[in-house]
This record gives sequence, structure tokens and C-alpha cells, in this order.
Amino acid sequence: GSVVKKMDEIVEGKQILVTGGTGFIGSHIVRELLKFNVDRVIVFSRDEIKQYIMRRLINDNRLKFIVGDVRDRLSLKRLFEKYRIDIVYHAAAMKHVVVCEDNPIEAVKTNVIGTQNVVDIARRYRVSKLINISTDKAVKPSNVMGATKFIAERIVMYTGYTSVRFGNVACSSGSVIPVLINEMKFRKSLTITDLNVTRFIMSISDAVKLILKATKLAEGGEIFILKMRAFRLADLVDV
Repeated sequence: GSVVKKMDEIVEGKQILVTGGTGFIGSHIVRELLKFNVDRVIVFSRDEIKQYIMRRLINDNRLKFIVGDVRDRLSLKRLFEKYRIDIVYHAAAMKHVVVCEDNPIEAVKTNVIGTQNVVDIARRYRVSKLINISTDKAVKPSNVMGATKFIAERIVMYTGYTSVRFGNVACSSGSVIPVLINEMKFRKSLTITDLNVTRFIMSISDAVKLILKATKLAEGGEIFILKMRAFRLADLVDV
């Protein structure tokens, strides 16, 4: 087989786009990429306040912020015309299960059509590697979020790009641990649907390591999955 290059060789001197780069996973990808000798990291997201805060927190002139939405092909096209993008990390998504359930059309616009837009334009501009951030809920999906991410994975796979599938990233925004902590703080009671439900969990550092490893190994059309520990909600509540 081909010799796998080191990560610093892959990203050295490259212009790298991170969609959803102000989100929990996206911002950690950005921070990790800036440890390497990259030419530029472009954060593309629709929340200008988060961009403003991130700009203040990370003082690095290789970092470029652009307000835009993956649903808008024109804003993506303008971005690709202006910058010669070499690698894309596609982390822009609606990921909250309940919000997607209540707003299925919005979830489709971002997770399905948005992914199609990113992939189409990346192919048109001959981007060599695109890593799509996916979820374990894309497997036999039982909710809107999982269904939209399942379709997004297929779009990415059929166009010769790569997906990385996570479980729950511990303490990510809107995930089970911070939600339970806030309920204990402010409501003094917990809302648990089923104590016997199990969840896969991983740390953000493991998640980012998996993304970088996928970047090194990606030849196109793969889905990378981390072996993760699982826990019961009842045990988490006890802890």
C-alpha cells in the first residue's frame, strides 16, 4: 500500500477550510491545525458573535474568519474563488436531536443540502481531501438528525470524500453531561427518558486525533469510526 504521510507534511503550506469552525468540534480542529505549519485556516460559519469571541481568544494571523452559510452556494463559491482551498473539514451542522426533530426542514437544509453544496463546490475546485464530521446516530437512524447525517455521509462517500463518525463528545455544547449538570444546578431535578439507554462517549482530544488520523489515511469514500466506550444513563446520573 501507499506510505502514509505525516500530518505536518499533509498540511504544510496549505489553505484549509473549516465549515462550522466556531462550533465545539470545529473550533478544536482549528486550534489543532494551527499547531502545524499551515498557510491559512479559514473559519466559515454563520454566527458572527462566536467569530468575534474566537478572534479575540486565538491571536494568529494565519486565521481568517468569513461569515457565511453552507446552505448558500454563492457564498461558498465566492470563498473558493478567493482562496485556493486544499483541504476541507466540514463540521457545519444542526446536531441537536430535539431541535432537528422540531425543525426537520431546517435540518435538511443544513445537514443534507449544505453538505451537497460543500461537496459539489469542493469537487469543482479540485479539493484533494474533504473530511465530513458525522455521528453514530447516522447508523440505522431513528430521528431526523440521524437521518440527515446518514444522507450526508452517503453524499460524501459517493463523491469520493471521507467521513469521520463520532459518538457523544464529552461536554460538547448541548450534549448530555452539561445538560444534566445545568438541570441539577438550576432545577434540582433531572429529565431522563430511559435510564437503561446507552451512549457512546469520547473526549474532544480523541475526536480531534481521529480527524487528523482520518486525514492521513483518507484516499476517498471511507467512513472512519473510533472504537468507543459506552455507558448507561443510569450510571452517568449516579456519577
